[in-house]
Amino acid sequence: MTYGFGFTLGYKNFALSTLFQGAAQVDYLISGEAALPFQQGLSRGNLMDNIADRWTVENPDPNAFYPRLGSGSINDNFAASSWWVKKADYLRLKTLQLSYSLPKSWTGSVGIKSANVFLQGVNLVTFSSFKLWDVELDNGRGDKYPNTASYTAGIAINF
Repeated sequence: MTYGFGFTLGYKNFALSTLFQGAAQVDYLISGEAALPFQQGLSRGNLMDNIADRWTVENPDPNAFYPRLGSGSINDNFAASSWWVKKADYLRLKTLQLSYSLPKSWTGSVGIKSANVFLQGVNLVTFSSFKLWDVELDNGRGDKYPNTASYTAGIAINF
């Protein structure tokens, strides 16, 4: 289920606009070289920063991220199972914009119908229990370039 909502609040010449988007009831089956090490022996696969979070005789944690981790082309590092299914629900503040409409007394004398000064941010914050990569990448592989935050300042003029 995907959803979105937003609002605009105005007071005098100021306006604050937002757009939130999200997805609910999403599960990813974690797979692929971006998440699982040693996929073809020792030659391919990503070693993530949580590599120490693995089951060993010395660390028999049943909730370790990697249930079994070993090298070699024949192993059970990434046998498909419910262990690799992770919740991927999220809510993201997609857009936030603060604007100020210049008074008509300032703009009308120079032939401008309206002018707005604004600050805008895109992809500002994401709320999700999924922390391996950008949850909005739409797959369980983590092999796409993530959405980036961006900030814009500008002026919109109507003649």
